[in-house]
Amino acid sequence: PDQLANEVLAFQYHQLHSDVGGGVMKVLQTLPKLMKERVELFAKIEVIGMVPMFKQLSMMCRVDLANALAVCILEPEHQIIKAGEEGKEMYFQAHGIAEVTSSEGAHWGIIKPGGFFGEMALLTDNKRTA
Repeated sequence: PDQLANEVLAFQYHQLHSDVGGGVMKVLQTLPKLMKERVELFAKIEVIGMVPMFKQLSMMCRVDLANALAVCILEPEHQIIKAGEEGKEMYFQAHGIAEVTSSEGAHWGIIKPGGFFGEMALLTDNKRTA
């Protein structure tokens, strides 16, 4: 939202002119806790809005869903889910890519930023299929 963006820009301007830090990541890391939480919440809401089944949710529902999300940063080659496992969560791909493979290692596809996976086990109460 514009108000939050203006707050972040004003804080960045202050930080840069105080010669406290440089670069976006340094500035984000130094944001006051409440402002950082608001930026993180807004980023989660944006990711949720990329998922077709959530596009029609009201903003209040998106906020509630965003508050329930946990950020997960994984190393390359980390196996996120496995076919046959019980599914208790779904994943939103915000950055990077995730490769979908069979248990034998066959390449089935790539999930890019804005993509999601793991939802079928939640919606159908079945075990993971990929």
